[in-house]
Amino acid sequence: MFPVLLLLILGSFDYGLLFLDASTTSNVTRQGGRVGSAQGNSPLADYNILTAAVSAGSALRAGSLSEIVIFDATCSASGACDVNNDPLSKVPPNCTTASQPGICNYYPAADLTSAVLTPANFGCPPSPAPPTLDSAWCPTTRNVSQANADYIGVYALVNHKWFTGYFGANRLIHDNVVFRLEPVSP
Repeated sequence: MFPVLLLLILGSFDYGLLFLDASTTSNVTRQGGRVGSAQGNSPLADYNILTAAVSAGSALRAGSLSEIVIFDATCSASGACDVNNDPLSKVPPNCTTASQPGICNYYPAADLTSAVLTPANFGCPPSPAPPTLDSAWCPTTRNVSQANADYIGVYALVNHKWFTGYFGANRLIHDNVVFRLEPVSP
């Protein structure tokens, strides 16, 4: 009787931690999306998005935030829309492995550390300056016009490690959101 009761208690505890990580992953993407929407085409938009997202993920275990992707969810950029011609809600192909020019910026866990996450590594300086982390889809190229503002997507992947190991070694949790960039009056 006691082993079964212990198994139920530890299993409940393990799933509670999973739900905490899933909720935190949603907070990471939503906070990043809100900041990205407000930042628009600011040169440091991606830096501010990542800073807000990493801060929102403070409840996660160290090292479990595996990647963040900031992508262009506008129909014309992705080439795919849903049946209502709404913005793309999924991460474009190949963006979860590398940045794609004009489509997305991929930030692995190594880019989310305090040593790399500094304003000096962002901003898309003109050539011949070395490329920055956000140079694949430069924030300054994002459309914030009143009529045709772009849509920005934020995707996060979290590697949840089970506490007891009863349910395997780990589970991947992913979430993404799409926000319209706040239009700027001409």
